[in-house]
Amino acid sequence: WSKSIELKLEKGFHMREADVDTPEQRFALGPEGQIALVAPRDETTIHIFNSDADLIRSIHLETGPWQRDGKATSFARHLTKQLARTLGLPGEVQVEKTEPCVAQLHWAADGNLWLQPGEAVYHQEDGLYTWYEVISPEGEWLMTARILLDADPVLDRMVFMPDGRMILIQGFMDAYFSFLGTKRPLSDGSEREPLKLVCYELVELDPDIETD
Repeated sequence: WSKSIELKLEKGFHMREADVDTPEQRFALGPEGQIALVAPRDETTIHIFNSDADLIRSIHLETGPWQRDGKATSFARHLTKQLARTLGLPGEVQVEKTEPCVAQLHWAADGNLWLQPGEAVYHQEDGLYTWYEVISPEGEWLMTARILLDADPVLDRMVFMPDGRMILIQGFMDAYFSFLGTKRPLSDGSEREPLKLVCYELVELDPDIETD
């Protein structure tokens, strides 16, 4: 995947969030070299390619992009504004009204696709880090996997390992904003925690057992 953009800078120019959108979190490599990709941010289709980049099939998702709330909009505007400043682009920025349809895509070793909806980044319950929709390679919905973890899906980043374990990068977005020379929006001014890597193993819980 490659992307090039041409921006014509005129008086009143507004950089769009979509101009700097990249699909690295919406890209997954399969156990046999296949590729799954959701390229446009508002795309509701997962495209599956073989190792020669030939399209095998397209999986159409039933859900569309999630309408952003105030927190999500503020976060997106702040990030886009800092990216524009880093690129030396003048003027205000324009952000989308919705989150990307797919926030993260992972291809598990068993062949199933794990899809994190954009909504799952901002809507949590106590003890719930995020959730993934698990889909077979043929496009059949299998289950919703709820990840119970003490972390913030907005500020932290989860990376799946080939052996099924997960690496949590705590403070990922704080470090990224620091790289851009700023702080995250809605910061309470507290000391930033250093980056921390925590390794987890996925354990399926009995749904009949209550957890704290």
